[in-house]
This record gives sequence, structure tokens and C-alpha cells, in this order.
Amino acid sequence: MIRGYSLMIALTMWIFSFLDAYFTAAEINAGQDAQVDVQNPRVAVVLNLLTAGFGYFYLGERTKGLAIFIGTQIARFAIPRVTGFSGGVVSLILIVVQMVMAADAYRIAHAQVHEALGAEGVAKRTEALKRARLPSYVPIGLSVIVGAGFILLTVVGMAINAARQ
Repeated sequence: MIRGYSLMIALTMWIFSFLDAYFTAAEINAGQDAQVDVQNPRVAVVLNLLTAGFGYFYLGERTKGLAIFIGTQIARFAIPRVTGFSGGVVSLILIVVQMVMAADAYRIAHAQVHEALGAEGVAKRTEALKRARLPSYVPIGLSVIVGAGFILLTVVGMAINAARQ
């Protein structure tokens, strides 16, 4: 159990590091290395992936963050005890829920950045991403592949564990 969470944390931080490096370089090339009085979308994503809702606190949406945090904790601890479902199945479902929350946090923070930068700043950033030698779909695609691989390995591990019992 501890190894699984440790692997998830290490994988999340590894994905965050290469995505953040790529997009920070694009922001620096566009002359926008400071985040213009708004939160970094990538930090909000990582917080939601690792803490079940704290990314919303980071973005200033405390009610949403608290509701999701309490809901996920109830699901994590109460559902296996009440229904008899395997804790692994609930954990897998919660990982998928956290991925959806991470996408939502990115959407919110990205909208805040676009609002703060205005049309001219967004155009500069888009142009800097187009001039990059590595297209943005490459690091994003790699992160999706690694995330999907993690879920696949989790499912395979749960199946092997269930077959042994």
C-alpha cells in the first residue's frame, strides 16, 4: 500500500517536472516568466493529484476543495468498510477521480492566466509555443501515456493479487 502511494507520488512529481520545465521555458521565451498575479496551473494540477482537492485551495476555491477532500476521504475509508468492496478498487476509482479533478484545476487556472495576460499576452505565448523545437503535444502525450500506464499496472497488480487469493 505504501509502495503504491510512493510510486504515485514519484510518478506525479516526475511528470510535473518535465511538463513544468517545458511550459516554463515557453513562458520565458514569450517574456512571461512571472505568472502575472495568478496561480501556476501545473501546481494546481499536482496538488489535486496528490492531495484530493488541495489544488482548489491553491486556486482560491476553498468550498469546492473542502467538499471534494471530505468526499474522497469518506469514499476512501467508509465505502470499503460498509459495502465490503476491496480497498484497491476504491483506490483505483479515486485515482481516476483525482485525474479528473486535476484536469478541472488546470482548466480553472488556465482561464485565470488567460484573463490576466489579455489577448496580447496569450498571442505571445501561443507564438512562443509554435516556435518551440518540440511541439507541445509531445510532453503532454508522454504524460498521458505514463498516467495510463500507471493505471494499467495498478489494474494488473490488483488482478494478480486477486488471483492469488
